[in-house]
Amino acid sequence: MTNVQGARRAGPGAILDAYPLSRLQAGMIYHAELDNDASYYHDIYSLRVHGPWDRGAFLAALRGLTAAHDTLRTSFELTKFSEPLQLVHAAVEPPLEVIDLRGQAGDPGDTLERWRRAEVARPFDLGRAPLFRVVVHLISDGEFHFWWSFHHAIMDGWSLHSAVSELFAGYQAARHGPPPAFPAPRTRLRDFIALERDALDDDEQRDFWAGELAGAEPALLPLPARREPAPDGTVGVRWEEVPGPVLAGLTGLAERLRVPVRTVLLAAHLRVCAELLGRRDVITGVIGNGRPETADAEDVKGLFLNTYPLRVHLPSASWSDFARAVFARESAIVPNRRYPLAAIVEETGWSPFDIVFDFRQFRTYRSLTELEEFSFDIGAYYEHTNYALTTGFVMGPDGLSLRVQLRYDPRRLGDDDIARLGRAYLWVLGQIAADPAAAVTAAAAQAPADLAAAA
Repeated sequence: MTNVQGARRAGPGAILDAYPLSRLQAGMIYHAELDNDASYYHDIYSLRVHGPWDRGAFLAALRGLTAAHDTLRTSFELTKFSEPLQLVHAAVEPPLEVIDLRGQAGDPGDTLERWRRAEVARPFDLGRAPLFRVVVHLISDGEFHFWWSFHHAIMDGWSLHSAVSELFAGYQAARHGPPPAFPAPRTRLRDFIALERDALDDDEQRDFWAGELAGAEPALLPLPARREPAPDGTVGVRWEEVPGPVLAGLTGLAERLRVPVRTVLLAAHLRVCAELLGRRDVITGVIGNGRPETADAEDVKGLFLNTYPLRVHLPSASWSDFARAVFARESAIVPNRRYPLAAIVEETGWSPFDIVFDFRQFRTYRSLTELEEFSFDIGAYYEHTNYALTTGFVMGPDGLSLRVQLRYDPRRLGDDDIARLGRAYLWVLGQIAADPAAAVTAAAAQAPADLAAAA
């Protein structure tokens, strides 16, 4: 009997399926267990909701969503079998806590922030499903604050936002009739795990990554190893709004080059990384999507990510030519994108990076705007990784807004460092939009002091 077969069982508390962890899941759990004070990979997402509250209808929708998606009924068994497994339970009761703040004197924001800090410090028991909690704070008769707290090892950002969109669509339907049927996708997370295992057995992919990193220097920032711990494991976050004319210039350039706007933003990120690292041979981590190429892959909830290294040499060419070169490099990586970072590091002996690039545009948010009974104020997304700096470019669902999110470990970077870095990103983006024909490397001589000071 294999370890997977041995994990399945029938009867009360039945386990429907069991399969290994991805390497990223295992890494997240390792870092979370290694440093409990940092609250690594305990994510919290929030929305301010304007609309009626009906506990029965909401719970019915939450139960339906949980029944439809394996990852919402998953726990981890790390020691009983020959390798760690994730176990899909036949049924779990989703945890819903409702806290009534109606009539409370004072600013509810202070209460909500105290709750968030306390929640971050409340770890999940990885051996018990589900590994998420939903909490609702009632603010008034027509307004409530929604929180989804979860272990990142069960869900990526796309999955989270599509789950929330499904949940509120189901909630609206349940208020006027029987709970809706949530379709269960045919594609499963286990399909992604199988693809990752295939990648690990592929000599061509192993050789590809060895060639990519041959002779590479460590991509580590010249930062202090550790500052004083932040209170309550707080992660640092700074947002910068990209002006509309700059965004229009960036999207226009992407259209002319026939590349995704993500590629233009990645080129800007690499330029800033070159200044931070002090060299033109640049490596950054890139958060990539490894979902299977199946019809319903976008509907599956789970963790389908891999963070892979992207290495480029900063050219003396124009921004337009550099964006094309970045697109070519990423295109070469696509067939090899599921080869796990942990395996790359183990096999090449190369030191991992401190800086990570992330692009997010969750189109599923559009469905929230179509709900007749509700409107939403997009809230905060708390996430703490083991990287010193993650630069996220967050584009609105309609493509008409763009923000730069600098998420950093305050034990390694200070607020002043991040403020300078934020201004540097905006400056570089502005330069690209204003003159795509300008030389990429010419920016260093013209850059404001902020760009050099951030290095």
